[in-house]
Amino acid sequence: MGNRRAGSGAAGDRARPAATYRLCFSVPRRARQSVRLPASASIPQVGEQFCGGAGMNYDHMVLSPHLDDAALSCGASINKWVEQGKRVIVATFFTRYDLSADSLTDFAKQVHAEMDLTVEDAAARRLEDHQAMLQLGCDYVYLDALDAIYRSNGECAHNSYAALFADLPAWENVHIEQLFRQLAQLLESHRTGEIIAPLAVGNHIDHQLVNRLAQRLQADYPVRYYPDYPYVDPEFGPNREGESQYSLVNTLARPEFTGLKARREVIAERHFQAKLRAIGAYQSQVDYLFESMPRMEQMLRNHNQVNTAEPMVETFWSQP
Repeated sequence: MGNRRAGSGAAGDRARPAATYRLCFSVPRRARQSVRLPASASIPQVGEQFCGGAGMNYDHMVLSPHLDDAALSCGASINKWVEQGKRVIVATFFTRYDLSADSLTDFAKQVHAEMDLTVEDAAARRLEDHQAMLQLGCDYVYLDALDAIYRSNGECAHNSYAALFADLPAWENVHIEQLFRQLAQLLESHRTGEIIAPLAVGNHIDHQLVNRLAQRLQADYPVRYYPDYPYVDPEFGPNREGESQYSLVNTLARPEFTGLKARREVIAERHFQAKLRAIGAYQSQVDYLFESMPRMEQMLRNHNQVNTAEPMVETFWSQP
C-alpha cells in the first residue's frame, strides 16, 4: 500500500505525523523485533520472479502498486481463484529502494531520517510478502520500480507528503512509458486472461500510475479494477478524520471511469481467512493500518460483508 495517509496542501502536511507515511519497505521501530530475519531466511530479491517460469500462462494477473496492496484489496478472491484451479500471479511494481544519500531529494532524506530506514527493513518487507503470497497460493513477481519519493525527471520530484496524493504530474509520463514497456514484456512472457488493477481510490501517486497502465491495456485485455483497501473503507483512520478527498464515489465520477459497473466476487469464510492470514503476514504493517489483529478482522469483515444475511463479497469494477 505504500504511503498511507492522504491530505492536501500545507495543512494536510502539518496534520500528518511522519510515522503514518510508509514506503513499500518501511518497518516501524517498535515492530522490528517481530520481523527479525531468521538466519536461514531465503529473502526474495528485488526483480526476482516466483512463478512457473517463462511461457507459463495465467488466468489472472493482479497489478499491485506496493507490497500488500493485492492482499489487502482482493486477497480472498485470489485465494478463491487458486482454489478453483486458476493460475494467478501478483505483479508488484514499487519494490525498489534507494538508501544512497547522494541521490536523494531533501524530502526523501527527511523521510529516511524520520523512519530510520535500513537495508534490513527492505529485506524484512520482502520476506513478509513472500509469506503472504504463500497464504494466498499465488505466484508473484517484482518489477523493480522506484517508490514515489525516489522518482524525478532531474528537475521535478514529489517533494512533500501532499504531493504524493495529488494528481499524477506530466513529468511522470516517462516513468509510465518505462513501466508500460516492462509490463508488456511480462505479458509477452506470460499470456494472461484478465488484468486485475487498482482503481486508485485514495489518489496515491503510485496507485494512479498503475491504474494508468491498466487503462492502456483495456484495448487488448479484459480489465477489472479493485477499490484500493484501506483507502476505500470509511473506517480507515484518515477517512474518519476527514483527510481524504478521494472516496470511491469521487473516484468513479472521473471521466475515464464512466460506465464502470460493480462486479461482486462472492467469497467463502475459508477464502476470507486466507486473506486475513496473508495480511497478517505483513507483521510490520498491521498496527499502522488497524491498531491490532482483532480490529483488522473486524474492519475487513465489516467491509466484505455489509449485511450478515448476505454472503461476503469483494467488489470489482469493470466495463459491462
